[in-house]
Amino acid sequence: MIDTTINLGALVAILISLATGIGFIYAIRESVKVLDTRLTNQDKVIAGIQNELKTLNDMVTKLAVQDVRINTLDQRLQAQGTRLDEALSWFMRERKPMTASAFAFAPPAHSNP
Repeated sequence: MIDTTINLGALVAILISLATGIGFIYAIRESVKVLDTRLTNQDKVIAGIQNELKTLNDMVTKLAVQDVRINTLDQRLQAQGTRLDEALSWFMRERKPMTASAFAFAPPAHSNP
């Protein structure tokens, strides 16, 4: 047969088990609160890092655009230099030697009415 009587030892064991369970639940709640606080702080830190990454991304994009502009300007300057060199070379080949008469002042010819 099953003994249905409750003695003092069983009652104390049940109370200790309940107290331990309640203590465990409160300890877990406090741990969860601490972890929640940490996660909230980490969310703020991550948001700050994301903002800084966005700023860095914008800066890198602007630097890339400036690099393209500088390269384009360099190509244009090189093309102008090449044209200038070609024009100077042509001028030096085609020019005629100058004489002193080329620098002499000649008054314009007037027609008498």
